[in-house]
Amino acid sequence: MKRISPVALAAALAFGAAVVATPAIAQKGQEAAPEPRKFNFSKGAQKPLSELQKAATAGDAATYPAALAAPQAVAQNADDRYFIAQMQLTYALRTNDKPGQAAAVDAIIASGGAQNDELLKLYRAQADFALNAKDYDRAIPAYNKVLELQPGEPAALNNLIVIHRERKNYPQALTLIRQQMAASKAGGTPVPENLYRLGLQTALDANMSAELAPLAREFVAAYPTPKNWQIALDLYRQSAGSDEALLLDTFRLMRNAKTIERANEYIALADTLARGRYYAEARDVVNEAVRSGKFPASNASAAAILKEVSPRIDSDKSALAGTEGRARSDASGSFALKVGDGY
Repeated sequence: MKRISPVALAAALAFGAAVVATPAIAQKGQEAAPEPRKFNFSKGAQKPLSELQKAATAGDAATYPAALAAPQAVAQNADDRYFIAQMQLTYALRTNDKPGQAAAVDAIIASGGAQNDELLKLYRAQADFALNAKDYDRAIPAYNKVLELQPGEPAALNNLIVIHRERKNYPQALTLIRQQMAASKAGGTPVPENLYRLGLQTALDANMSAELAPLAREFVAAYPTPKNWQIALDLYRQSAGSDEALLLDTFRLMRNAKTIERANEYIALADTLARGRYYAEARDVVNEAVRSGKFPASNASAAAILKEVSPRIDSDKSALAGTEGRARSDASGSFALKVGDGY
């Protein structure tokens, strides 16, 4: 999954146009649609704010620093601070100053003068600027604020997943992946294939083996291609660790689904079968790999497995005939399962 790009200049300009309002002291003779926002500027700030607007709108580097300092020194209320921050954003956009744009967005939020319908864009911009700077400590709360204002917002969820994965906070990343899946389903759209893949990889990275099986089932149910069966089962096999029974079951499913492609996987399956005393099955796996061209009959590992299992197949088959009574009386069912596997 690719990271969503931070705010581009064109988007930032559109954002600035949406939230920068012309102050009442400079509106005489102008017509505006829709109705411009009305401000309650403190008396002492009105003239300095007008001078700041001129310098910021012109992008005048010579006069802007002094024009900014003047209203900052006399600002009394939220509207004063809000408009100063808006002019900081206007100047930063005119001069293509990305750090200045980020600082201005922070100042608009901190001013206390932003209206509710502006806050979603503001927090999204704040989060994207922080992400672009890899300042994750600032990006995370900003994206969480976006999700608070617009639950399930795809870009915010996506970027939080990226951040938590980069920080190796895999459990939280997986929680967000599940949220993004739920949002897709709730919206009546299919969960993207790559999101399933990312969920499987994240569960593996987190050693959350209990999450792998449900995710793998959902994945192949939604996108049942041979390649996806291979991806899901390969990840699930890696989660088996030292659990030989789970490893063997997964290998068998991979074989039935025809997703085993690598020679070393055939060798691993045959070796696991041989250790489990499934001698005929181990032989069949080796012969299948040779027939399909995965490795030649002269392969040393394959030859060693065949040398071990071949002499035992007939005696093993004969021994099965005397196991029925014990299998039927086995309270746990484990011996019966082993006999069934043997057959």
